[in-house]
Amino acid sequence: MTSPHPRSDEWVEVGRYLGITADMEADMCVTTLTGNDIPAVRIPPTNVASLASMGLTLTQPVSVLVPANRAKEAEELLKE
Repeated sequence: MTSPHPRSDEWVEVGRYLGITADMEADMCVTTLTGNDIPAVRIPPTNVASLASMGLTLTQPVSVLVPANRAKEAEELLKE
C-alpha cells in the first residue's frame, strides 16, 4: 500500500501514540484496522523508540491514519 502524505486531506488520524510503547500500540492499531479491511498506515513508519534496546528512551509521536471515508468506522472499531 502506498503511504499517504501526512498532510493529505484524504487520510485522517484515528490514533496517536507516545512513549516507549508507541511502536507496539501503533502496530496493534494498524493490525486491528487492516484485519477488518480498513486501510491504515502509521506515520512515521519507524520510531526512535525502536532504539530503546541501545539505552535510548527518546520517542516521537506515532500517528495512525485511515482514509477519511473510513474514519468513523475505524474509530468505532478501536473503541471496542
